[in-house]
Amino acid sequence: MKKLMSVGLIAIFLTFIPYRAEAEGSVNWTSLNAISHDVFHLAKEHHFAESLQLISYYGRQFKKLDMKEAGISYDELRAIAAVHQNAEEALQSKKEPEEKIKAVTQFRLLSDALHSKNEPLWGSMEEEIMTAFAETKKVAEKGKPYQEEWKKFLSLYEMIYPSVSVDVSSDKVKKVDSDIAIIADRQFAGLSENAKTKLLDAAQTDIQKLFEKAKDDEADPSLIWVMISTGSIILLSLSYAGFKKYKGEQQQKQQKKQTEK
Repeated sequence: MKKLMSVGLIAIFLTFIPYRAEAEGSVNWTSLNAISHDVFHLAKEHHFAESLQLISYYGRQFKKLDMKEAGISYDELRAIAAVHQNAEEALQSKKEPEEKIKAVTQFRLLSDALHSKNEPLWGSMEEEIMTAFAETKKVAEKGKPYQEEWKKFLSLYEMIYPSVSVDVSSDKVKKVDSDIAIIADRQFAGLSENAKTKLLDAAQTDIQKLFEKAKDDEADPSLIWVMISTGSIILLSLSYAGFKKYKGEQQQKQQKKQTEK
């Protein structure tokens, strides 16, 4: 019963969003950013079909957005278009749930980065990303295979990369790109421990500098906490409405049974 109610509430929510946007008669970046949040929240709960419907709706609304009024550059336009397409295709595919959520998270973070001048959501992934790199560094310095730790770091960094690219100076981003290319090169494994340590230390410092903007803006400590807390407001309001309807129906059934008796 709970599952049916949850799906029903999502269906009501999906039909309500386009109605609300069309009723307002305008499309702005704030409304689009709110939709991107709901796309993520649905995907995180593994409601991929509903998330796909909503991200497709986002795409249609995005085409109506006045770029000049929204203050979006051509490079930013290309970035959000590419990430949106990637997330939409992931939701349509037979990929593992984790891969779908990863693509949608990347989309959500970029949408927020373009909308929010303060407290970017991607900044809340600092601890997780820096920990993953520290683990890579620890293993690599011992001369042991570090591919598993490195892969985890790259997976996390890939999620924030589009957001970082539009939010941080190109010089800082290119420096990290260069660091990653050096570590990913096959010749890196053959370097001395001292040489590896120097390169890894430099990379760690450069990656840390990417989060300076987020630190200045005092980003929330947990991306998931931020998204869940925001999403819960929507779901709680919908759940309350759905519960009232369900309760009313049950009362009607009881009254009907009593009348029949």
